[in-house]
Amino acid sequence: MARFFEDYEVGDEVVTPARSIFEADVVNFFYLSGDQNEAHSNLEVARQRGLESPSVQWNLVFTLVAGLLSRSTFYNASGPILPHERAKKSAWSPDMPKSLVTSDGSGLPADSKVGYRGFHFINLRPVKVGDTLRAHVRVGAKLELSVTKVAMRRDIRVFNQRDELVQEGWHEMESPRRL
Repeated sequence: MARFFEDYEVGDEVVTPARSIFEADVVNFFYLSGDQNEAHSNLEVARQRGLESPSVQWNLVFTLVAGLLSRSTFYNASGPILPHERAKKSAWSPDMPKSLVTSDGSGLPADSKVGYRGFHFINLRPVKVGDTLRAHVRVGAKLELSVTKVAMRRDIRVFNQRDELVQEGWHEMESPRRL
C-alpha cells in the first residue's frame, strides 16, 4: 500500500526502525561508492585527529537512513499517518537542539523530470562502526509544482544509540498524488 501526497500533513513525524552499522557495511560501501577517503579507512589518520577509529562515511549514513525510511510507516501503509505511528516525542521540540537546517527546498524548476529533487545534510558528530542509528522524519513542506506534479520536503534528524544527534538535513522528492 502506498501513501499519497494528500495523506500527509506538514508536521507529520515518524521514527524509523533502528539499524546498527557493521564493518562489512563500511567495506562494501568503500567498494560500491569508491569513497576510500583516509578519514574513513586509515586508523592512524583517525588517531592523529583525536579519534579512536575512523568514522563512517557521511553518505553511507545518508543511504542507510533512506533504507530505514523505506521500512518505516512513513511509506508502508495507506491513508493518513495514524496516532500510534507518530513519534512519541518530536525531534524538533523546544527542548531539542535548534535546527541548523534552514533551506526550504532544492530550487529545481516545476518542470524537472527528476523524481528525487535534492538534499542537504549536516554532519554533527562522527558515526562509528557499532553505532545504532534511527531517524526522525517529518513532513517539512508540501509543494504544488504543477497541476499534476507535487513534491514533499522531508526533514530528517539522525540519532545514535546514545540519543546524540549525529546528522540533520532534508530531502525533497516528488510524491504520488491521489487523482
